[in-house]
Amino acid sequence: MRLAFSNLTLPAFDHLTYLPDMRASGVEGIEIAPDHTFTRPHFGKEFCPREVATYGQAARLAGLEIVGLHALLGGRPEFDMFDDADIRHHTIKHLVHLSRICRDLGGRTLILDSRWARGMERKEAFLQCRAFLEKLLPQIEDHGTVLCFAPLAPDEGDFCRLAPELFMLVTALDHPAFGLHVATAAFAANGETGHKNFAARRGRLDHVHIDEPGRVALGVSGKVDHADVRRHLNAISYSGWCSVVQSLPAGVSPTEHVFRSVRGFRAIYRQDFRNRRTFNV
Repeated sequence: MRLAFSNLTLPAFDHLTYLPDMRASGVEGIEIAPDHTFTRPHFGKEFCPREVATYGQAARLAGLEIVGLHALLGGRPEFDMFDDADIRHHTIKHLVHLSRICRDLGGRTLILDSRWARGMERKEAFLQCRAFLEKLLPQIEDHGTVLCFAPLAPDEGDFCRLAPELFMLVTALDHPAFGLHVATAAFAANGETGHKNFAARRGRLDHVHIDEPGRVALGVSGKVDHADVRRHLNAISYSGWCSVVQSLPAGVSPTEHVFRSVRGFRAIYRQDFRNRRTFNV
């Protein structure tokens, strides 16, 4: 398993000086939250290509691979897959733009999290989602990117948030640009950390988020059994990216915040006993 970090662990719009320190800490890749990274454009406008290219160059010079993008619509209430036709059109256009950015930066995965159908009847919501994806996916297929719906805790969304629902949707659509994703905090919140939900993803799992409720540092909440998650991932021979997703608390050094979770990842997911002695697990 390869270690990446979401750049949510860095100060908003101020990442570049920290990237070399992340690599020195043992991080191999970085996952980008677009609206935490690039200057937000006006409605209907795209992120600045020069700003995107500068970020990609800085990551490469630091020795970090860009894994993909996540929090795709974070803080963007103007976009919604369950609103009227015009808003859905603009949402698809924005996601295609993000897919191009992901491709140009050398990334692959696009993780779409918070999804609210807001009381829409379940069958109608699935039909609308399917229509939305049938318009979106052919437009990103040639980019070589893969869109994944994140599993969600109950307070993060009300549509297709459980592991079996996500598996069913991916299987029903059967499209190469639509994949499967695991998020440890959501799996734990939904009581879905049993092996069957990992076994169903054997050979099909595109990405993993190693996170805690509230995006606290790895191991802090005590609500996620990361050792158990590691056993399940090993059992299905998963060797892809694991991104640690955590927010930066006020007054905390970003470098130390990253390093603490790197130690935790090594201790738990790579069973590095030298780190286990210095990390409270």
